[in-house]
Amino acid sequence: MGRDRYFLAEEYADPDTVAEIPHEFEAYISWRVLGYPAIIAARKSFSGIRNQMAESDIARCVERNPFVINGIIDKVNNMELSDVWNHKLAAFECLKIIRDPYSKETARVSAIKELNAIMNVTGDTGGKPDEESEDGAPWKKDRS
Repeated sequence: MGRDRYFLAEEYADPDTVAEIPHEFEAYISWRVLGYPAIIAARKSFSGIRNQMAESDIARCVERNPFVINGIIDKVNNMELSDVWNHKLAAFECLKIIRDPYSKETARVSAIKELNAIMNVTGDTGGKPDEESEDGAPWKKDRS
């Protein structure tokens, strides 16, 4: 299902445009609150972006839209931090850096250290979680 029409970049700053594509603006606000840069949030949210040159203009205009400004403020004020950041998300972000072939080695080493801290993996146990970690780990001794 496509749109009825496509918008000029400047129209994304107009509050009236929100009425035509409310779900896309809501999605944009959600991505921004999760910390994504404006251009990435725009790319993920607006189906009307048809080329890379337009996306930066659209993102710039969306950021000026009063609906977006107030939506971000409201969402930030009412969010629970555990909804946007927790141990699993932190581990996932570290793994993205570790596995990314374009990550700098220093960033990769830092991410490994952070992931080790999150997972409670220390050098004292030979790189394995301590004996009190999750049940069923293959390196754990049989507890039967």
